[in-house]
Order: sequence, then C-alpha cells, then structure tokens
Amino acid sequence: MGRRIVFMFSGQGSQYYKMGDELYRNHPGFRRHMDRCEAIARPMLLGSITDILYRGQGRGDPFERLLHTNPSLLAIQYSLAQVLMESGLRPDYLLGYSLGEITASAVSGMMDLEDAFRLVIGMARLVEEKTPPAEMMAILDAPEILEGFPPLPPDCWITGRNFANHFVMAGLPGSMGELAQMLAGGHHIFQKLPVKHGFHTRLIDPIAAEFRALAAGFTFRHAGIPIVSSSRRCWVLREPDTDFFWKIIRNPVEFDRTVQSFLETGDFLFVDVGPSGTLATFLKYLLPPGSRSAALHMMNQFGKDLSSLEKLNETLGELAENTVKTIGRN
Repeated sequence: MGRRIVFMFSGQGSQYYKMGDELYRNHPGFRRHMDRCEAIARPMLLGSITDILYRGQGRGDPFERLLHTNPSLLAIQYSLAQVLMESGLRPDYLLGYSLGEITASAVSGMMDLEDAFRLVIGMARLVEEKTPPAEMMAILDAPEILEGFPPLPPDCWITGRNFANHFVMAGLPGSMGELAQMLAGGHHIFQKLPVKHGFHTRLIDPIAAEFRALAAGFTFRHAGIPIVSSSRRCWVLREPDTDFFWKIIRNPVEFDRTVQSFLETGDFLFVDVGPSGTLATFLKYLLPPGSRSAALHMMNQFGKDLSSLEKLNETLGELAENTVKTIGRN
C-alpha cells in the first residue's frame, strides 16, 4: 500500500494578517472559494473577511481578536483544501488541531460550510463576552520540566502536547507571568502566542451550556472523509457525538499521540493546509528516522505562496509515485 494522505488543519495561534494574500490576488481557484466564504460570513460578522485580512493591518501587526481570527482561519484553510481537492489530491483522512477540527468537519462534508461559520463566529462571541482574558505560550522543552519547579502558579494548565520537546500552556495573565519568570530563570525557551483566551482549560467553562446549545442546533451528515480528532486521540467514525465540538475546544490537544496513532498503521503523507506550516514542523520531530511518511506545507508567514504551491506539486509527484495529479490554477 502507498502512502495515505492526511490533510491537517491548524488552530488559534497560526493566524497572521495577509495570510493567503498572494494566492488571493493570483490564484483564481483560491479566490473563488475565499469569495464564497466571504459571502457566507459577511452577514454574520457584519464585516468582510477579505477586508480584515488584506486591506487593513500589515503582516507583522498583532492579529488576535477571536471574532476576526476564527472565521479567517476557517476561510483560508477551507479554501486551500478545496484548491487541492479540485486538482486531484484526495485526502484519506482529515486531522484538525483545536479550531482546525471544525474546518475538518466542513471539508469532510459532515457539516455545511454555512453552519461551520455560524459555529466559529458564535463561539467567538461567547468567548469574548463571557470568559476572562487569558494568555497562552509554547514551551520548547518536555512537560516534565515542570516537575522541577516550585509549585506552579494557580490557574495555568497544559493545553497541548505537540512533540517531545514542545508543549503549550494557558492561564490567567498573572499566573502566566509568574510561569514565564520561572521558565526564564531556568533558561527554558518559550514563546507567547497570539491567543487571548483560555481554550482547553476551565476558563472557558462559563460558555459550556450556550456553546453546546449552539452546536446542537446544526444538522450533521455522514462525513465523506473520515476525521481524526486530536482532542481525543481517536477516529471519528464519520459522524459526531453530541459533545464533539465542546470537547474540541475544552479538552487538551494531544497532537503527538494522535500522530503516533497514524504511524502505527502504515505510511502517510501529511499535508499541512494551515497558513503557517506549524503542524508540518511538528511532524518533522515526530517522524522516526527512516520513516516513509512525510510532512509537507502549503503556506508560511514569509509569503511566496504560489512558489510554495508549485514546490508542493513537485514534491507530491516524487513522493506519491505519480499517483496524484498536478496542482493547477483552476
């Protein structure tokens, strides 16, 4: 059996202004799908996704407001996935990271794209209105380093495990400030993420009832492409259970163990459909030496997305042993 293909969708923290700008200006297929997302989201947002992304701030400016980042990430990644699939690259599985699981649900056909936008925009409003401000940071070390610290400050938790020396924590600003001092004192490398809310912690529990009610109002179908949930390290058998979307934003992300569940069953080509290439980078640390699996990305913060798409096409031709069609500009 050849490599099976996995599309990966990233979550909060992978966004930035101008993401997809070159593709939107020069790739008709990508622009067509982005314009569809724009038309769907505009009346819900009372604003324009493309105005937010391409006609406002610069690439290096902070892009953190959930009401803007949630629908922007959904639109970018949904559009990228459609470009790939229309060109003949059909994924065998979809793997989402946090918010990316909602994108995966729309790409799979398990939920309508319109409902996916209602969900991410409704969730953003609930979180902004009813949860306390929080901070999130990535730590470039093993979670076990925390065992050598004094008692951790209250109100901070591990929210994601990405690979052996990379995990994520979130919590209230005061507690995260104390944690940063501890990490700096021990010469540990860490990076604050552009996320202002305590996803995957009890800090979002105030929205539980309303968010569950929101998600329960949608109609779901049998997914055309199976989804693998990184919030539960398990295969989603084409249809969600009643608490699927709440667990996505409340449970810690176990990306490392989820990828291991793939690798135990064979060889895969992991294609990062996110705007930053973050998940493909994680994969490079998770793939064992000599593995026939590989990780590729489509976009990054440095632009030149058209050339990246062409390079992806060349690499796919080499790795997929001529089983995948070329990626054109339909």
